[in-house]
Amino acid sequence: MKGKIDKILELPQQTVGRPSLRIKAILFVAILVILVVLINSAFFLLQERKALRGEKELRAAAILENFAESNREALILKDHITLETAVHRVIRNEDIAYALITTAKKDEYFATTLNNGDQLAEQIKKIPVSTSQSSRQALNWEKENLIDFNQSLVIQNKPLGTFHLGLSEKGLNGVLKTARNKTFLISLFLLLIFLSLSLLLVTLSIRPIEQITEHARNLGRGHLKNRLNLQRSDEIGELARTLDQMAEEIQAAENNLVEQERMKRELEIARQMQRELLPASLPAIPNFSLGCFYQPAYEVSGDFYDLFPLRDGKYGVIVADVAGKGLKAAWIASITRTTLKTILEMETGESRGPRELLISLNRFLKRDLERELFVTLAFLVIDPARNEFTLASAGHPDLLHFGPYGVRSISSRGPALGAIDDQIFAPALEEKKISLKPGEGLFLYTDGLTEARDQKGKEFGQERLTELLAKSAGSGAAEIPNLLIAELQNFCGPKDFDDDVTMVAIKRA
Repeated sequence: MKGKIDKILELPQQTVGRPSLRIKAILFVAILVILVVLINSAFFLLQERKALRGEKELRAAAILENFAESNREALILKDHITLETAVHRVIRNEDIAYALITTAKKDEYFATTLNNGDQLAEQIKKIPVSTSQSSRQALNWEKENLIDFNQSLVIQNKPLGTFHLGLSEKGLNGVLKTARNKTFLISLFLLLIFLSLSLLLVTLSIRPIEQITEHARNLGRGHLKNRLNLQRSDEIGELARTLDQMAEEIQAAENNLVEQERMKRELEIARQMQRELLPASLPAIPNFSLGCFYQPAYEVSGDFYDLFPLRDGKYGVIVADVAGKGLKAAWIASITRTTLKTILEMETGESRGPRELLISLNRFLKRDLERELFVTLAFLVIDPARNEFTLASAGHPDLLHFGPYGVRSISSRGPALGAIDDQIFAPALEEKKISLKPGEGLFLYTDGLTEARDQKGKEFGQERLTELLAKSAGSGAAEIPNLLIAELQNFCGPKDFDDDVTMVAIKRA
C-alpha cells in the first residue's frame, strides 16, 4: 500500500530547466506593473503636451491680436520704421521665433526679423492671404517645427497686409523634457513600490502552495498523520482541506489494508489449524472401505468430520455442521471436536454409546455457546466384529443407506447440540442400530451439499442426491464423494459454493 501511495503522491523535488511558480508569478506581475506604469506615464505626457501646447497657442494668438491691433495704423500708413521696431519688440516674447509684416501681394515685407532669402521666409510667402480675423499654419523647417499665426488687415474687402508670428516648439519641448524627467522619476519610484508590494503579495500567495506541496511530499513519504489545517476560505484553503481529507482516507485505507492483511494471515493460520484437526489419514477398518470429502465455503469452515478408533476394536465417525460460517463457526467447530475428544479420553469404564456421549457434549456446549448458536452432529459408532452401526443424530440430516436395491433414509430423532438444556435434550435424543450386507454402505453429509444452488437459484436437493447416490452405489467408498462433488460442481457452474460441503461414505466389502 505504501508503495502505491508513494507513486500517487510522488512530487519532484526540483524541475530542472523550468522556472518555479514564484518566479513566473513575479515576472508576470513585474511585466504587468511595468506596462501599467508605462501606459500611465505615456498618457500623462500626452495630456501634458496637449495642455501645454494649447496654452502656448492661446498665448500666441493673444500676442498676435495685440500685435496687429497696436500696429494697425502703422500698417495703413506704411510706417516702415514703426513696423520694424514692432516686429523686433514682439520676438522678445518667449516662444516667438519670428515676426514679420507682409504686403498684400506678399512679394515684399514691411518689416521682418527674417532674411529675405531665408527658406522659412519663402514658406511664409506661400501662405494664402486669409480674409478672416486670424488663421494658423504649421511649417516644417529644417531646424524646428513652427506654427505660423497670421492675421490680415482688410479694409473695404481689400487686404493691406498680414501680421505673422511664429510659435516655436523649443520651449514646449523643454517643458516636456522636464515633465518627462519628473514622470520618469515618479514612475520609477512607483514601479519600485509596486514591485515590492507585488513581491510581498506573490510570496504570501505562494507560501501556502509551497506548504501544500511539502505536505504532499510528506504524504508520499508515508507521513499520513500530518495535517495542514489552513484556515482559508478561498480555493487554496479548499485544496488544503481536500488534501487533508485525502490523507485521512488514505490512512484509513492503509489501516484497513493492514487490518485485512492481518486478518488474512490469521485466517490462514486458522485454516491450517482446522485442517490439522481433520484426520490426516483414514483408519483401516476390516471389511469396510471409507471415502471422505471436505470443502469450506470460506477460508475456514463450520463443518468438520473425524474418523478415529475407540476401545474394544470399535471406530467412531463424526460429521458436524455449526450454524453460521466463517471464523466464529470454525472456532465453535474446534471447541465441539476438542470437547468430544476430551470426553472420550476421560472414559474409564464401559464404553458409552453415541447417545450418552452426545448428552455429555450438549451439557458443555450449552454452557459455553452463545444464544442462538448450535451444532448439528451425526455420531456413528462402527463395530466391525459384529457388523453393527450405532447412530445418534443431534439435528443432523438423515443418514443415507445405499446398496444394490437403492437408497433409503435412516432418520435418528434428536435436537441440535447447544440449543437446549439436558432435561429437554436427553429425552428427545434417540439411538439407532444398523447392519450392512456386502455391497451396502452408509453416507453422511452436511446440508451444504443438498442446499447448494445453481446460477438460477435452484437447489441441488435431496432427491437429486438420492438419485446420484443410487447410480454410484456400485463404486467404491473412496470414489463416491468424488463422483458426487463432480456432479455438484457441474450443477452449480463457475460460482463458488454458498456453504461448506462435507461427505463421508462407508461401504462394506
